[in-house]
Amino acid sequence: MLKVNLVLKLVLVTFGLFAQQVTAQTLEYSLISQLLVERDWCTINNRFISWESQGFAEYEDFNPKKADYEDLFAINQNLVLDSLIGQPYEEKIDSIISLKNRNKIKRKEIDSNCKKVKFNQANTSVFYFTNPIVLKSERGEIYALIIESFEGETIYCIYKRIEMGFWEKIHKTMISIE
Repeated sequence: MLKVNLVLKLVLVTFGLFAQQVTAQTLEYSLISQLLVERDWCTINNRFISWESQGFAEYEDFNPKKADYEDLFAINQNLVLDSLIGQPYEEKIDSIISLKNRNKIKRKEIDSNCKKVKFNQANTSVFYFTNPIVLKSERGEIYALIIESFEGETIYCIYKRIEMGFWEKIHKTMISIE
């Protein structure tokens, strides 16, 4: 009986972890789908750009208030990430940005409303982005951190999940421009 209970608990814990993974990935792709729908074109790179290649190697790099940006058009540049999502996410963010196996975009996960999605189309402008980092705050709010790059402009954004499943941009800072 003890073995049966132990196996049952193990199965439930594994299912719970799998459900959390599926939920996070579903939210990641809902943000990606929204970003694509917001544009008239949907040509994207089929691989995520890495956080590290954009200068985001540790938790402090994600904090808008502590970052050294001089973007005059930044949105909410004084945002403090710890007050937004809470303290326990430093290790989670560090582990997510160090993942090397999450580099390919799964086309089938992109919302079907984005039928115009094309990957690496020749002679077109291509939209690049990092794998979104989805976090749930201590208050139950859901946020996503992402870097978007298009036509030489690279920006760091923080989105908040709002009613009806949409994402609202609450922070935007230009990282670079070519």
